[in-house]
Amino acid sequence: MMNTRIYFCALAAILTCSALGETAYAQSEDESIQPYWRQAPSRQLKAPITPSCPEYIQKGEWKYRSDEGIHEWAISLTPTPCGRYIDVSEIGLMFYEIVLKFGQSPYWHNNRGVINQLICHAKNAREKPEWNLEPFRPYVGSVITEQARCNPLTPNPDPDFQ
Repeated sequence: MMNTRIYFCALAAILTCSALGETAYAQSEDESIQPYWRQAPSRQLKAPITPSCPEYIQKGEWKYRSDEGIHEWAISLTPTPCGRYIDVSEIGLMFYEIVLKFGQSPYWHNNRGVINQLICHAKNAREKPEWNLEPFRPYVGSVITEQARCNPLTPNPDPDFQ
């Protein structure tokens, strides 16, 4: 009951402040003063990224890795010929496709670490037949991921968001 009361009080405060803000702006004599959500952007917006590939991933399968002292699951991906040579600006689109196709697996976690591994493969290992993305590897940022040849092992407790 207490949480419901707090919720409604917070909602009432937000609505009251919103209404007051609208009134204050509407009554302003200076029409150039606009709330930030009504202002036009101060610079040209970037065009949306258009996918250059109809599909980025040709196939993928979860494999249990038991080599080099590692006993974990990894997703082994084969990029399409087009996906193998995309610009790094399209990595988000490729990652989105990977998540749609394979993200429902119980082995899927650590999005930030996995996307750093994906970027590393796209930049440095394009010719590898399969790209192994390993959710068990720690998120350490893109620079350290690349220094570790896409396979970081040592966690960094507080990496910069990269």
